[in-house]
Amino acid sequence: ALYGLNGWFLGMQNAKYPMIVTIVLNLLNIILNVWFIYGLDMHVDGVAYGTLISTYLALALAAGLFLYRYRRYFLHFVMEELINAAEIRQFFSVNRDIFIRTLCLIFTFSFFTAKSAEQGDLVLAANTILLQLWMVASYGIDGFAYAAESMVGRFKGADDKPLLKKAVYYNLAWGRSIGVAGSLVYGFFDESILVYDNNHRS
Repeated sequence: ALYGLNGWFLGMQNAKYPMIVTIVLNLLNIILNVWFIYGLDMHVDGVAYGTLISTYLALALAAGLFLYRYRRYFLHFVMEELINAAEIRQFFSVNRDIFIRTLCLIFTFSFFTAKSAEQGDLVLAANTILLQLWMVASYGIDGFAYAAESMVGRFKGADDKPLLKKAVYYNLAWGRSIGVAGSLVYGFFDESILVYDNNHRS
């Protein structure tokens, strides 16, 4: 549902709302995880509940933003156009690669989490932290990817080749910079990112 709403926002040339939803989602995830684990002593269950609750709250926020800004579009739906087979085929043809990529990501996250759970609470907790670190980096890079999708569609539709090339160049440069910066941070801090020392316990 979040992917769908963020896709709608970006398709409407609105990159602000996905940014707000993503920031809120991650802040809530951090706050709730810390509170449940250390405040309520819930251990691994705290991670699960924190992620679950923060995700649903972010979804509610996204839905609220959608209704606030785009509610009027509900009045203009024409069912015959909405289920037009030819246009649906064209839509999926244009978005095929990103659609496959998204399905692969969802499967990978679900598979990784399920297999981690099979190996016990400790492995699940550690891998959840690793996955969150990866998500932080991916959000940074995806921000530029989303901007590129929106801007390229806009300039391609306007047949403005100079701005199209400029958008591709600058988005690629910034995305690459964020990726390199994230890699350097993880490489420099190494295992210390994952180590929590409480009276010599890790």
